[in-house]
Amino acid sequence: SVAGMSELLNQVTLDGVVLGEGGLGVPEEGMRRTSITTSTFDASRGGFAGGMVSMQTARGNNRRGGSFSYRLDSDALQSTAAATTNAFSRHQFSGSYGGPIITNKLFYNTSLQFSRNTNHRFALSFNDPLAGQRSGVAPDSIGRFLDVLEQVYRVPAFNQTGAYDQVTDDIRLQGRVDWNILQDRSRSQTLSVRFNTNVNTQDSTRISQLDLMQRGGEAERNNILASATLNSRFRNNWTNALQLSFSESWNQSLP
Repeated sequence: SVAGMSELLNQVTLDGVVLGEGGLGVPEEGMRRTSITTSTFDASRGGFAGGMVSMQTARGNNRRGGSFSYRLDSDALQSTAAATTNAFSRHQFSGSYGGPIITNKLFYNTSLQFSRNTNHRFALSFNDPLAGQRSGVAPDSIGRFLDVLEQVYRVPAFNQTGAYDQVTDDIRLQGRVDWNILQDRSRSQTLSVRFNTNVNTQDSTRISQLDLMQRGGEAERNNILASATLNSRFRNNWTNALQLSFSESWNQSLP
């Protein structure tokens, strides 16, 4: 919140392109600079009335190089985890690499990130006293409920209770090409083309502690962003930026 206003008034940009409400996941290694501007109203920046987060992606240069990282996190690694804390494990691999296609003229940079977040949860279970304690329901009540399902309504509950894994996968890809079209003392032109895609999938969704695993489903979120920017300078007093962008996002849920 900026100046007490709603966070919906904030604005997030990636290389000058405004990201929509669906957002866009970007690789950590592919980011080079992030700045935050707060204002009650700024007409020069499109009239946003909150805070603006401006992110700049990494670009290539005449030297080839990159960086890669791997991160592991788990509740088993926490020294103060409580017994009622949901168990989890998280893996994340990210990397970026760039260099010249034509020295001093054409450059590229690519980056990626893959993360897997596994939550070790449980569905309604009569045989697990700890699960019943967590859900706040007496074990005999759970047993009666399962008996009614199977004997009266003929709904099988076999393999639909107990421990299960809720897995969330997130894939982020990013590519950028920069072309120095013209460069002299009085004129310059640079063309930058970028592409981003983000796919997030989750299985065993919407299952609470008092549900059977049959109630869950799968969810998927997809985002694509492509943009091209032409920056020009004429003599010492005139500059121009021409930008074209295309973005698309879609969600789907399978019950």
